[in-house]
Amino acid sequence: MKKHLFILVAFIIASSLALGAQSLKDNPSYQKSLELKAMAAQAYDDGDYDAAAEYAAQSKEYASLSDQYVDKMVAKFRADKLIAQAKDKMDWADGMDAKTLYPEQYGMASDEYSSSLAAYEAEDYPESADRARSTVEAVNAIAVADADAAIAQAKERMAWADSISAKDHYPDKYNVAADAYSGALGAYDSENYPESADRARSVVVAVDEIAVADADAAIAQAKAALGVAEAIEGPKNYPNEYAQGKAALGDAEAAYESQDYLSAAQRARDCVAALAGIKAKEVVKVVVPKVEVITWPAVYVVRLIPSRRDCLWRIAEYPFIYNNPLKWPVIYEANKKTFRDPSNPNLIFPGQKLKIPSIRGEARDGTWDAATEYKPFPKK
Repeated sequence: MKKHLFILVAFIIASSLALGAQSLKDNPSYQKSLELKAMAAQAYDDGDYDAAAEYAAQSKEYASLSDQYVDKMVAKFRADKLIAQAKDKMDWADGMDAKTLYPEQYGMASDEYSSSLAAYEAEDYPESADRARSTVEAVNAIAVADADAAIAQAKERMAWADSISAKDHYPDKYNVAADAYSGALGAYDSENYPESADRARSVVVAVDEIAVADADAAIAQAKAALGVAEAIEGPKNYPNEYAQGKAALGDAEAAYESQDYLSAAQRARDCVAALAGIKAKEVVKVVVPKVEVITWPAVYVVRLIPSRRDCLWRIAEYPFIYNNPLKWPVIYEANKKTFRDPSNPNLIFPGQKLKIPSIRGEARDGTWDAATEYKPFPKK
């Protein structure tokens, strides 16, 4: 009997040490187990073996309750950790408006999260942990779907940028878009789906900047083409082509106002294409006595001459202007306020009307006419 009690008391002491290793000494069952263990040891030392056996048995029962408490606290700890993760995921989903964008997946995540909280309140910590884990998985599915959609849009935009040779025409903006696209794909491969979606959306923003610049250039080209058509009487001689070009330019400007830059650029190019066939018609010359004109033109309309492009230097050199290319600053100073870029004397365009000031008190009147023979301006 004495040997049996010795083994039982030793077992209780070992059990109490195991509980201590779990670092949950604040639970009442554990404290009671320690108290009874001490009482059993004291009774044993006093020779009261029956009391020692009774205390030892009670200590074992409380040790078992303590183990249950430990298991419950461990489950609670796991549930706490998973619920915190689930909350972070739900906050992210709410921040990106997943309820609107991905209603089915969001509804599943929301239901799992609510069930997790309810199970936690009922102290069913394993169930709470399982539901929280399901919440995390459901929101991760949203993140994957969102990244897939964003990358698909980014890929489409990059394809458009490549189609207009944006790498050559807009290298800085293109490089920003290309770097963001590579970052989106890298983050996706690393399963960082929110980062991947953010990078992909940065691609769209960068390509949109390219689209704005491209639309600006295309509309400017279309306006210049329309000005040339009007200067050579396109509305009169080519009414259909002119009407198509003007309508296309109107569509381009409307699309630009509504921030549809891709359509704006395309319609502007349609305008240029529609006006491409408009050319100055040959003037039927009637033989009439030549009358020498003693005045020179006061206005010159810039012409589209592919072989020898008009510039202020060449315009000043014309015999009917100043017959001296060095006089180009006179024309520039008289007209720079009407330039698109007043600081750039080289930026003139077909159809632009330039005033030609008198420099020696000479008479100047009207707009230069190719059918009129002017007396060469005297050189000095």
